[in-house]
Amino acid sequence: MSDTWQILEFAKRFKLKEVWGEHKIDDKLTLPNVLAEARKMGYKDNDTLYHVLFDNRFSRKFLASDPIGRGAPNSEVFGDRRHVIGSDGKPFKGYGFFIQKYLWEEYRKFGKGHGHDLAYFDDYHRARGLRWPVVNGKETLWRFNTKYDPYAKKAAPNGDFAFYGKAGKKLVSGDLRGPQGTEAKSLANKAKIFFRPFMKAPERPSKEYPFWLATGRVLEHWHSGTMTMRVPELFRAVPEALCYMHEEDGKKLGLNQGDAVWIESRRGSVKARVDMRGRNKPPAGLVYVPWFDENVFINKVCLDATCPISKQTDYKKCAVRITKA
Repeated sequence: MSDTWQILEFAKRFKLKEVWGEHKIDDKLTLPNVLAEARKMGYKDNDTLYHVLFDNRFSRKFLASDPIGRGAPNSEVFGDRRHVIGSDGKPFKGYGFFIQKYLWEEYRKFGKGHGHDLAYFDDYHRARGLRWPVVNGKETLWRFNTKYDPYAKKAAPNGDFAFYGKAGKKLVSGDLRGPQGTEAKSLANKAKIFFRPFMKAPERPSKEYPFWLATGRVLEHWHSGTMTMRVPELFRAVPEALCYMHEEDGKKLGLNQGDAVWIESRRGSVKARVDMRGRNKPPAGLVYVPWFDENVFINKVCLDATCPISKQTDYKKCAVRITKA
C-alpha cells in the first residue's frame, strides 16, 4: 500500500488529547497545551488526527467520482482487492473521497501569493508538468525574468531580471578572509553567488589504503533494497552488490572476474565479488560498491566526516585497500 495510506491509518491511532496537550521536549522547549483552542474550533479531545487533518468537511468535498481520476487505479479511494486490513482490524474498503486531490489542494495554499504558486490538481493531470510559479493558470517560462515572471515584474517593473525573495537579502560585505565591518548591505532583487575555494577530502588514498571507494545506487534498486530486493524481476537482474573495478587494478592485485575481495577502510571491512566487465567501469584507482545489499554492508566502511558548510555527511567516498578473500 502507498505511503499516503500508511500515514492516514497511522493517524487514526492518535487522539487529540494524546498529542495536543503539553509536551516537554527538553529543558529549553515545551510545546503548549492547545486543547482549549481546539475545542473552540469544534474539535473534541477524543477526535483522532485522521478526522481532524484528513477526513474533514473540506476533504469530503473532493468526491470519489471526480472525472479526473476516472480510469486510474486508486486503492486509497476505492479500497484494495488484496483485502488489506485497516487500523480498525477490518478489511480496508477505501476512504470514499478523493484524498490525493484534497492533500494537493491543501498544500497548494501555502505557496500561493508568495512566489511559489502551484497549479490546480487537475491542471497537472492534463499538462503533466508546469514550470512554477504558475500564476492564474499560466506557467513561468523563465523565472526571475521580468518579461515572463509576474513576481519579477512586480519586484522590478523597469528592470530585466529580479531575484526576488527575502532570505539573506542583507549581508555584510567582505573578502575571502571574512566579513569586513558590521553594516549589512541590501541585496534586494540581486542574486547571491557564493565562492567556495576547493577543499581537499578529509581522507585520501595513501600507501596503506591506495584506492578511492565510491558508493551509490544501481538502476534496479532503491536505497537499502528493502522493497526492490523483494521484486523478483529486480532481484534476478541484480541479486547482489558487486565491487566494480578497473581491469588494470584487478591485474595488479592478481584478481579474476568474480573473485571475492575484502574492501577495508580505517573503520571496517566488507566482502564482495569483483566485476571488471560490467556496466559500471570505474577509472583505475577507484572501486564502486553500491549500498542496496544488506549482505555487502558497505556503510561499515564509509567515512562520516561532515561538511562545515552544507552539514552533509561524506558517506560517498573514502580511502580503502582491496585484498583477495
